[in-house]
Amino acid sequence: MQPPEASAAVFADVCKMAKIRLARLRERWLTTFRNHDRFDCMKTLIIRKVPDELHRKVKVAAAEAGESMQDFIIKLMEKEVAKGKPGR
Repeated sequence: MQPPEASAAVFADVCKMAKIRLARLRERWLTTFRNHDRFDCMKTLIIRKVPDELHRKVKVAAAEAGESMQDFIIKLMEKEVAKGKPGR
């Protein structure tokens, strides 16, 4: 059996690691909602029958841009809609 001092030190280390992990999880959670300022009014779009090759290319392009596929596709859609057509 370990002396009480060793057990207390181990317990303190475990508590410290738990606090660090919770802080990281909290930051990840806050970042998610900071990046989606329109979260309350967002809709879901499901696209079916995406060819495997296209899916792979989009996934690679998003990774190269350092973005999730979702954020990458939303930016693509925003750019396309911003182009618009004359008279709209």
